[in-house]
Amino acid sequence: MVTRPSGRAIAIAAALLLVAAAALTLSRRTSGEAAEVERAVVAFNRAISERDLDAAAALLADGAVQFGIRPAHTFGGSADELPPLTSDLETSWRMVGGVLAAATARYDRSVLRMETRVDDRLATVWATIRTESHPRDGTSLSRTEFAEVYLLRREAAGWRIGATATVARTVTAATDGFSHGASAGMGTRSTARNPPV
Repeated sequence: MVTRPSGRAIAIAAALLLVAAAALTLSRRTSGEAAEVERAVVAFNRAISERDLDAAAALLADGAVQFGIRPAHTFGGSADELPPLTSDLETSWRMVGGVLAAATARYDRSVLRMETRVDDRLATVWATIRTESHPRDGTSLSRTEFAEVYLLRREAAGWRIGATATVARTVTAATDGFSHGASAGMGTRSTARNPPV
């Protein structure tokens, strides 16, 4: 004897299929948006490396700021010596870019890894950035790795960076490929690669 599914069972199954299809569509859209966000972050860092400050500025939202993260505890000094909480991001990079152009033969910024969250028209990217500075005076190459957070806003022209903050930094010695954190006491080698974009 063949038992036919009831109308209610069919309706429930259809509803579940619709929910699954909607979730899959949302997942694909969110994944696509995250890729667009990450392309903007990579393009910004590439423009800095290529010393194209106009291209970098074009990826910034109006009024973009750089947050000056202050230490939780300070020993010695005064509050007046601490950096400002925020500064204009484009102005900061144009000033830094001028210094880098004068002091380095080459300055490279690479995005090693990213974790991205997209919420409608806003996005947050936690990135690990590596910089390599090649001084004009021929002294040893210096390398740093640090965590940087990007806040982006979706605009008509695409995703634009509204704020950045550097939250951790490790200075790396010369060209041996090992990071030598002053507090770590030993080197660690990064195996991360640039993400495909």
